Amino acid sequence: MSNIRDYLEAHKQEMIDLLSALVAIPSVQGKAEEGAPFGKEPAEALALMLDKCREFGFTVDNVENYAGSADVNDLPVGLAVLNHLDVVPVGAGWTTDPFVLRYEPETDKLVGRGAIDNKGPAVAALFAARAVRELGLPLKKGIRLIFGTNEENGSADLEYYRKHRELPPMVFTPDGEYPVINAEKGMLRVWFSSDFDDDEILDIQAGTVINAVPQFCTVNIENDEGEPEEAVYEGVSAHASTPEKGENAITMFLDSYCGENMLIRSLGELFPHGEFSGR
Repeated sequence: MSNIRDYLEAHKQEMIDLLSALVAIPSVQGKAEEGAPFGKEPAEALALMLDKCREFGFTVDNVENYAGSADVNDLPVGLAVLNHLDVVPVGAGWTTDPFVLRYEPETDKLVGRGAIDNKGPAVAALFAARAVRELGLPLKKGIRLIFGTNEENGSADLEYYRKHRELPPMVFTPDGEYPVINAEKGMLRVWFSSDFDDDEILDIQAGTVINAVPQFCTVNIENDEGEPEEAVYEGVSAHASTPEKGENAITMFLDSYCGENMLIRSLGELFPHGEFSGR
């Protein structure tokens, strides 16, 4: 273990430099284009990571820019470490550029979009595998690193990967609390629509992505003079896995609504402000 610690300490700055380069790529899902199923930036992040794996002597496989992998050795693969290189949109509230990695000495942390979820763990897994390889540590089975590019928007990357490649018998992801999570809360993604007719409200706009608590809700109303007037409700953004850390701007609006529109009133009853356990 002391050899591993010494190796990682010696390569600490190299790890930080790679993470900084990955964080600098705004790998939010974008418009699909040829050779980039989830947009240009996620494909760019994958290319950077696979180039680094190739530089370290790993056997690299790019599965049409949906996902990629790197094999640490030539043994039959028994274990895969699954990471993703895409991130959620930035949102408001950042005090510095979220795509510039910075060190906070007061907390001894590296801060940037994706530093925790999940570019940092991807870099950690890569250098752990590199340490095993370069220190000549004996392995009975092969290890594969897998890098996805669509985890934040439904994991279509992994679905595609599984159709074209076989997963090893054991797979884990360093994308959660230590040491092991063997299940997650369920998720229901539903699209619904309804005719909307209101003498006062012209339209309502809110939200950016499906897996984030919406920070803003903009309601356009018609004032007493018949002119459009904008009302903005501001909440607190948070990842959808931790809604208790945010404040939903949509339900904030629904909670304050005093009009007669039954669609809006019904939505307010279905989704009470501050309630997120599904009751």
